[in-house]
Amino acid sequence: MADIIKKDFYKHLTNLNYSKDIQKYIDKNWKKKHILSINKKLFIWQHQFFKGKIDFFIRNKNKKIISLLGIINQSRDKEYSEISLAIWHSINNTAGLSLMSNILSFKNIKTIKATTIFTKVFSLYKLLGFKVQNFNQYYLTTIPKKEQKITKGLITEKLNFHIKDKKLIFKEINEIFSLKYDFKNKNYINWRFCNHPIYNYYFLTENHFKLILICRIIKIKKIKFLCIVDYLGSFKGRSKFIKKIIMFLKIYEFNHLEFLHYGSEDTNIVNSGLKKATNNQILPLYTEPYIGLKKKSIFCAYKTSKKTIRIKIVRADGDADRPNL
Repeated sequence: MADIIKKDFYKHLTNLNYSKDIQKYIDKNWKKKHILSINKKLFIWQHQFFKGKIDFFIRNKNKKIISLLGIINQSRDKEYSEISLAIWHSINNTAGLSLMSNILSFKNIKTIKATTIFTKVFSLYKLLGFKVQNFNQYYLTTIPKKEQKITKGLITEKLNFHIKDKKLIFKEINEIFSLKYDFKNKNYINWRFCNHPIYNYYFLTENHFKLILICRIIKIKKIKFLCIVDYLGSFKGRSKFIKKIIMFLKIYEFNHLEFLHYGSEDTNIVNSGLKKATNNQILPLYTEPYIGLKKKSIFCAYKTSKKTIRIKIVRADGDADRPNL
């Protein structure tokens, strides 16, 4: 039965030779000169797992695409046990809903995530059985409030000069597999971070590797900050590690650390010492291009086949952390 389900799912994936048509549709109906419509290398990297297939579901009318739904194989397995939704668009409402219903019918998919949900479709997602949540935004900074230029109102951390930054490991992501760590999701890390066609990623950890932060350095003019896009392990009991990071930010002149997250680790994240941004505290969410300091909420959604599945949604899921330019 399992093999039948896999073959049926594979059959519904779009043939690779439709790639140009999908890119043209995105450019015309989603956004002009969207990065996925003009950068074939990024498009294929993000939306291809099986050779000869592209991870899109489409509906045609008179040999033209009228609806499409892109997915990303987060689990990097043949079953597509965990996926994230990417572009979902339709010029025919019935066809668009049909595509989503088709996705939800496949029993091989255990978890579905969506990292950027527009408020106007909240009710639709909820009707389809998704739980819609607000991303929590966490931060650390050593910059005094009066000197903050790309952030506003953030609480400044006190420096502990007894903490040595050399106790931390900060290296390019390709060196992560040299660590003595049980990588249960090695295929995903290798694809998502080590082999990203455009971005460079790093990892930050301690010698015992209880928590490994995967991050990207983002620059706005001459100011740089550290964006945590994913992590391995748990934040539980990692308060000493977080205190070391505060000193690390100061020594290496990072304006702040920023981290989007929703899931079962949220309580541990707060208890570790990371600050949760309030309505009066603003951090840059969009940097390509940088649109200035504007308070904006980012919503995510998820649907699981079992209530026991632990949820973790981060910026690296889906296409929330990809180039726009």
